[in-house]
Amino acid sequence: MTRYAKRQGRPPEQEIYVEYPRRSDHDQSDGLLDTVDLNQSPVRVADDVIVWPTLSQGRRVYRLEIPTLHRYYEIGSSEYVFLSLLDGSNTLAQACGLAAAQLGNEAITSEQAESMVRWLLDEQLAYLPDSGTPTRDAKTSGDVPHTKLLMGKQSALLKRFNPFWIKLPLMKQGGRGAAALQRLGGTFGWLFATIPLLFGCVLIVIAGISLWIHGLSVLQPAKTLFSPDNWFWLLVTWVLLKLIHETAHAAACHRVGGVVREMGVVLVLLAPMAYVDVSSVWRIASRRKRMLVSAAGVYVEWVIASVALMLLLSIDAPHWQWMLNNIALTAGVSTFLFNANVLMRFDGYYVLSDWVQIPNLYTQSQGELKRLVQRYAFDMPTHSGRTSGWRWWFCVFYGIAALIWKVLVCTTLIIAASTMFAGAGVVLAVLGGGMWIGQPAFRFIRFAREQWRFDRARLVRAAAAVVGCCVMTMAILLWMPIPTSVRFHGVVTYASQTIVRSGVDGFVTDVHVADRQRVRSGDLLLEIENQSLLTEISQLKLLLEENQWRRRAANDRHDPSTLGVLDAKADSLEKQIAELQAKAATLRLLAPRDGIVVARNLRSRLATFVREGDELMAIVGEGEREVTALIHQDDIHLVRAQLGKPVLVTDPGDTLYQGTLVRIEPRASHRLTHPALAATRNGPLSVEQADQEPDQEPDQRADQQAELQLSDAYFTARVTLDSRPDGVASRLDWPAEHSMDDVIGSQKALASGMRTVIHAGYRSDSLSRRLQIAIERLWYQAAQREER
Repeated sequence: MTRYAKRQGRPPEQEIYVEYPRRSDHDQSDGLLDTVDLNQSPVRVADDVIVWPTLSQGRRVYRLEIPTLHRYYEIGSSEYVFLSLLDGSNTLAQACGLAAAQLGNEAITSEQAESMVRWLLDEQLAYLPDSGTPTRDAKTSGDVPHTKLLMGKQSALLKRFNPFWIKLPLMKQGGRGAAALQRLGGTFGWLFATIPLLFGCVLIVIAGISLWIHGLSVLQPAKTLFSPDNWFWLLVTWVLLKLIHETAHAAACHRVGGVVREMGVVLVLLAPMAYVDVSSVWRIASRRKRMLVSAAGVYVEWVIASVALMLLLSIDAPHWQWMLNNIALTAGVSTFLFNANVLMRFDGYYVLSDWVQIPNLYTQSQGELKRLVQRYAFDMPTHSGRTSGWRWWFCVFYGIAALIWKVLVCTTLIIAASTMFAGAGVVLAVLGGGMWIGQPAFRFIRFAREQWRFDRARLVRAAAAVVGCCVMTMAILLWMPIPTSVRFHGVVTYASQTIVRSGVDGFVTDVHVADRQRVRSGDLLLEIENQSLLTEISQLKLLLEENQWRRRAANDRHDPSTLGVLDAKADSLEKQIAELQAKAATLRLLAPRDGIVVARNLRSRLATFVREGDELMAIVGEGEREVTALIHQDDIHLVRAQLGKPVLVTDPGDTLYQGTLVRIEPRASHRLTHPALAATRNGPLSVEQADQEPDQEPDQRADQQAELQLSDAYFTARVTLDSRPDGVASRLDWPAEHSMDDVIGSQKALASGMRTVIHAGYRSDSLSRRLQIAIERLWYQAAQREER
């Protein structure tokens, strides 16, 4: 059985392949066409339909085009022979007989011919001479044909006002912006010549190798990307990248000889996305060129992401790192998850479809699943599909994967919509969910009613099979536990360390030590200069000498009252001098203990101003290390069960270390315990500027602007590492979730400030419980944003 294909503009480059159904399954069985005897009525192919031959899977097929509506279809050779006989003088029965005379057993059956004619009439490819030529309405080309009746018109109206998908054309061929469309293709078409393509591919490979070497930790987490503080810049980045993405499709289409017919904006859940209609590539016989046009947007975005990633690895400025993170994640990761995703009808889908030479991959896959359900659930006789051999298995597995992905995406969109507008988005979610589920449910109910009238036993069998599958699925979702590792992040610190702080304001004039240098108690670390302090001490000494001279004079005069005043003043001056001299003594910072200096970029402090109390370095012992960790408030109930028990710690190289969770602070806070955990330092946790108190002085506010705090509340925990000299952990201290071959490293290999991941056992929540927690968290975050 052959399917017919209709492909329209982007995104999602809507490709609709319609399999002509049996008489009882047709959507329009209750329409006006049922009053017409098609076997006795002449049918004529529309005069503006263009037909041309091509090859698919090594077989000759024919493609049909309605130029005014930019629709494309594909039929097989036997269907083309039947189509060529519909000249307005032959009835369906006559055309079917003539086709059988030409093709013999290869001709389509009368039932298939009737379904095909109904499909031709619905898609405006043919018409009944008595009813006149079909009306071409380009405005409805993205929805359903103009000739469809009541149910079809209602469906088109719903699709047009679908809150999840609103299409706004901006430039059209032959209309507004036509010249701009042509300039776009002509200006950037050279990017898809052979040499620029090879250069871009090499750039992507180099960036991929760099990412593999440095790990995903080089990118800030997605949670930070979608932080409310980043929404505006994320939207700007998204819109610009998608505009470049669609421009790339237009340029590639122009390069291979196609025509760009339309370009505009689609609002997906009210979020703007650009789209471009490059459906003219269906006229191009070269499969390689069609694949180039389909992959052009993803290719250009990945080139941009590669450049951003390499710049990110070479730039230390936090502001630039943040901006490059936005670009790398949006152009790289999000493009991979959506545009390059073969399970969604975006770019990756069309590349895969052309590669495996199954042009209607999604619909063929769903058709194979439908036939399997009809055969095994309803015990209905089914015809064979167009695919066979390995392509049949490919369609089945692809159909299952695409169906699961579609359910996940639609469910996620509904959940996201329900959290918008402080809960008012529930209305939007209900409307979108009804449109997603309503039409298939209506078709199924109509089909069930028909089966109930004609074959109740088959319907009961199918109902039992469906109920059994639903019960099993619900059991898996509601009761089956899914073990998942409980993990949280931390930083290696020394168990015993002394922080060296500045005792006075001043400029650093000399640094006598370096990071990781061993020192002894009393060794000179660095020197600070404060001329105003030394001047103040000198002035106080002069005042003290003057006071002593006046005291001697008063003593010679035997003036006891003056002596009392001068003695009190002398005591005050001596105290002030002693305090300032104590501060002056800290101008030469000395090591408070034996140990190792820990301070990054210590030489960069030369000639910089430091304030009293600023942390300059740490002197640590050579003994045990520990991990200071942060546990998200949502996971604290799971981690508390591991308090006092062994845990596993992994470093960035995935080496395992054994430790013990010894302490968890009783209250959560937004305090960032170590800057290495912040996303601004390529850490795993999202941060924001610290809250400012309204009664703070301006200079204090300015200082605090540089301080960061965690976006969410976390509990601080302490993990001690195994103190065995050889660093080998005993397997008696840890349950047997890990193999005996796991490598346990020595804690001496852990440097202070190194990021780690702590594994604290496993959680066993079911999928339904995790979904419930996720929904509650989204509602809570929406309420928090509204309060702010």
